[in-house]
Amino acid sequence: MSAIQQVASVSSLTSTPSISFVSVTPEIAQRWLRGNTVNRKIRQGKVNQYASDMSAGRWTHSADMICFTTDSKLSNGQHRLLAVIQSNTTITFAVQRNVPMEAMVNMDTGAARSASDVLGWNNERNAPLLAASAKLALVYSDGRIYKDNKVQATSHGAIVDFIDVNPELRHSVAVGQQTYTRVDCYPTVLAVAHWIISSANTAEVADHFLGQLASRAGEAEGSAVLALDRRLREIRRVRASYTHRDFLALVIKGWNYYAQQTSRSGNCSSRPAARSAFPPPRGGHDDRRRMPQLPMPGYGRGRRV
Repeated sequence: MSAIQQVASVSSLTSTPSISFVSVTPEIAQRWLRGNTVNRKIRQGKVNQYASDMSAGRWTHSADMICFTTDSKLSNGQHRLLAVIQSNTTITFAVQRNVPMEAMVNMDTGAARSASDVLGWNNERNAPLLAASAKLALVYSDGRIYKDNKVQATSHGAIVDFIDVNPELRHSVAVGQQTYTRVDCYPTVLAVAHWIISSANTAEVADHFLGQLASRAGEAEGSAVLALDRRLREIRRVRASYTHRDFLALVIKGWNYYAQQTSRSGNCSSRPAARSAFPPPRGGHDDRRRMPQLPMPGYGRGRRV
């Protein structure tokens, strides 16, 4: 009999805390949750996040145990058990039984590890910006960018997987880092805008646009670059409250107009970067999305792009 099996076999026969490893099916999770009477309020966004990782095979063993009190009440692990049911998967957990009720005082009180920490362990450069940019690019890609923060919750594993599938994001992050000191915009937004533009065109085209936005060299009055730069400066001046999503929509609108201008002049063959929902390419807007408007020089009053 293995050490794990020995521990599991005696865990119910002693009043001292004991640990076992259990393959938890949805049926077991449902049974254990019947004793869930001393836990905090369910956070559905966290359940969705865990369930997504379980369904995608990203869930790994954790040092955080499923815990039961001395009278068999579930004291830790409700979100993971609900995620097992939601994902209809079987997951192996470390389970600790006969945990004193007073131990709940110290549960989940440690410093949480961030996606940036995980990327740092993987020796990624500029891990904080890469993690933030990957999350924004991910929620943009899968349509969650219009949802509330609970729906946008993204696991560390999903962020790591997204970077593995989209390695070019690292270059976009480097450009965003280099550009933001000369542009009134978040580096995360600039990085993701670069990535979106690159996806529809090439990295060189995106490099050029962000470079022009930073330097404004040779831009004539009426150019989309100058209009975008002025709008960003105005937002800072009046201290308007813009989210990362709003800034991203604004930069992409500026890019779409820039692509339209350069196509008309024959200077390049750039294509609008965004799908129709974020924001509509080359002008127009969707009032349901309440996206910020970018007034462009050279149009009549009231024309928005």
